[in-house]
Amino acid sequence: MTHDIRLIALDLDGTLLNEKGLLTSRSARALTCAHEQGIFIAAATGRAFCALPTDVRALPAISYIITSNGTGIYQMPEEKRIYTNAMSRENLEQLLPLLDTFSCPIEAYIDGTAYASADYVENPEAFHLPPRSCAYVQATRRPCPDMGQLIRSSSAPVEGISAVLTAPEARAALREAAGKIPDLYVTSSAPHFIEFAAGSASKESALRVLTQLLGITSAQVMAFGDAENDAEMLSFAGIGVAMGNAAEILKQIADMVTASNAEDGVAQTIEKLLKTL
Repeated sequence: MTHDIRLIALDLDGTLLNEKGLLTSRSARALTCAHEQGIFIAAATGRAFCALPTDVRALPAISYIITSNGTGIYQMPEEKRIYTNAMSRENLEQLLPLLDTFSCPIEAYIDGTAYASADYVENPEAFHLPPRSCAYVQATRRPCPDMGQLIRSSSAPVEGISAVLTAPEARAALREAAGKIPDLYVTSSAPHFIEFAAGSASKESALRVLTQLLGITSAQVMAFGDAENDAEMLSFAGIGVAMGNAAEILKQIADMVTASNAEDGVAQTIEKLLKTL
């Protein structure tokens, strides 16, 4: 493996973070070593900025964080937003009535803060989320009794909206209906989420902006991911790496497959890369 890699972009959940949602010491050490070799490190996540793990935000090796599926880029450690790709009013006015017909909890990411339907935040177990997801929701979401009103009245940019649906039939129906809305990006980072953003938004589009800002090419990017919302990013990168635990479709488009997130697959690959420098 001999490549001129200048930027490593990493999904968080299911990729950099282990099965407990933690950044391991081995992964932190690998990122630090890469940073010391002059490689930029960027986290690229579906999470809003406020929902980022403390150890990720605090790691000096991470220079940039792409948030909410590519709708924002933050420069670290200043936590300065340097790019925003918000949803249009047209997006919102077409999507919100559609979501109302599904009577499902929704989340909204507004100016770096995550809001969610109050009943969902208070009792996420009732919506059939896995235990770790329930704890995450209660720790990171601000409850709101009327999400539609909050979103419509917001003067701050609405970066993205997520619908919480676990029934496969309902998920398929919502995706089909939402797919008819012009200029709307639809993706999923977890089995219980369907995520929506501006049509031009994606982790790949934000990563493209970041490479232009840094003056590097896509061939100089290594990207890691495990889920559908990582697909475009892996295709864009000179080296796209799917985790061992990744969805099969991601493994098919990746340039290589590493070990799972439970086995420090990110660290294993970066360690091999650094030996070639």
